[in-house]
Amino acid sequence: MSGMVCYFERAAGGSALRRVRLVGAAFDRSWTAPGASGEVVSGAGDGRGAAVSGVRAGARWVAETLRSLGVSRLDVLALDAEGGVCTWLSAPSPDQRMVAAAVQQAALGGVEGAGGSAARLIATGIVGGDSIGFGGEGDVSLQALAADDAPPTGGRGLRLSSRRSGAGIGEQRQRFGVISVRDAAARVFIDELDARGIEVGSVCSTWHAIGAAWDPAAPRPGEEPADNPATCAVVMTDPAGRIVWAWSSAGEVVAAGTVRLRHIAHRVQTPAAPQAGALAVRGDDEAPAEVSGLECTGADVGRLVMDWLSWSAQLGRSPDRIVCIGPATLPGQPAASGQDVPWLGGPAPMSVAEGLGRAWQGATIDAAVHEDPIGATLTRLAGVGPVGARPADAARADDDPRRELLTLSARPGRSDRWMYRWMAAGLLAAGAAVAVVGWRFHQSASEARGRVDEARSARKALLTELDALVPGVSNYEGAAAIGRLQGKAAELDQVNKSLRAQRPILQELERVLLAIGATEGVRLTDINMNAAVGSVRLRVPDGEAGPAIFDRVTASPYPGCMPWRGSTPSLPLSGEDRAYVLTGSWPSEAGGRP
Repeated sequence: MSGMVCYFERAAGGSALRRVRLVGAAFDRSWTAPGASGEVVSGAGDGRGAAVSGVRAGARWVAETLRSLGVSRLDVLALDAEGGVCTWLSAPSPDQRMVAAAVQQAALGGVEGAGGSAARLIATGIVGGDSIGFGGEGDVSLQALAADDAPPTGGRGLRLSSRRSGAGIGEQRQRFGVISVRDAAARVFIDELDARGIEVGSVCSTWHAIGAAWDPAAPRPGEEPADNPATCAVVMTDPAGRIVWAWSSAGEVVAAGTVRLRHIAHRVQTPAAPQAGALAVRGDDEAPAEVSGLECTGADVGRLVMDWLSWSAQLGRSPDRIVCIGPATLPGQPAASGQDVPWLGGPAPMSVAEGLGRAWQGATIDAAVHEDPIGATLTRLAGVGPVGARPADAARADDDPRRELLTLSARPGRSDRWMYRWMAAGLLAAGAAVAVVGWRFHQSASEARGRVDEARSARKALLTELDALVPGVSNYEGAAAIGRLQGKAAELDQVNKSLRAQRPILQELERVLLAIGATEGVRLTDINMNAAVGSVRLRVPDGEAGPAIFDRVTASPYPGCMPWRGSTPSLPLSGEDRAYVLTGSWPSEAGGRP
């Protein structure tokens, strides 16, 4: 599935819209802003009003075009390199707030040494620019070309420490690239698209776009990412009159820059001149001329190589592979002596690649001719080329400044506003629910207070009844009343322990009489039972009756019963009853009392 990519071409230092271009599957259309070609913008006024109206008109055209195609999403918005600055910076962290603080400190002269001049250059780019358009210090996106969790990698086996001794104690400064892009016009453009129902998926710069589209190690659909991707330098000739280059690793930009090119003008001589005809001359001739090409000399390639050497020294990495893309414009011209002049002529990919090959030896160099390098890049970025860089349905790494412009990509839109509205509605509903629950708690608390008052009244009545036992206990509350009652209970318990338990004399007497009554011919002559001992004297008819009575008495014991002993005091005379005596004593109590 392919996506839609929009190229946002600006003017006036990046503060005004020049042209927008939509690219998709078998689709390529562009729209030029009124006044971009020199005509007067009617009814729009000058300055900011003209810039804003131009951006809004471009957004309206993009929205209407996408609607006519049945599309409501713009997958990638790519900003051109106009008004963009990329340099290196030393900071404790690539965090966006840390980078902004380091830039402000450097701009005020508070940072000396590594990174200070770069930070001042960024600050100059922020506060400078043409007054036409938006302009102003808050019109830029500033971010590091590094991730907090990204380990330092590089090509050609080159590693340099990014630690700088100028950091404070406990603070280790890192060296990384920083990109500053004017984005006020892009913000208005995104907001206008959002207001018209068009969602913008991701926003990137031209540097991000060429890195993702042309880096051979960039992730492709259906391919596994490389474990240790090499650093690739992508060099593209922008028809706007500059060479745009970016260093990337697996499609993630780590360094970037631009080189302005000299324009070649085509001047037509007057017919009266002896040498009538067309002649290619330098653009600084006094005669009026029409720009028809670009010139890339050896000096331009030398500037590019010097930039790369500086970046390599700062970041500790250099490209293993160089990819050159551009149109075949004006060729180099021979000198009058018949020998080639020492400049490369027009910035054709082969000529640029040849110059870089001589100056940057050891790297693999590829060159590809594209009459429309911007269109080829957008086509690859849309995922409709031979090796689509990022299809619309491909997963992308979120919050990675090496792949996109984070501030613009995360700009709130309709979905965010709807989310906030639903969150507000949810909070209101939750507040209403809390209010209902609170009201119910209040009602329950009132009922609980009523039950507590009833319980207090009942307790007061019970304590009043105990005033006779514990005087004044009803005048106390809570633990004090409980303490007085517990004290009285302990006192009564001690009194109860001091009392002796009564002996079960009647129960024991019943047990003995039942045992005697079960034997015939037995006469009770004497019985004596008190709290200490007991004795029973009997007259039994024979020698077996007495032991039988004893057995029946001892056969029915109970707790605390008296243990008995049976005996015959004397043998009877022939024909007389004999005497039998039962004696016993109560067992001692637990405390040792008899």
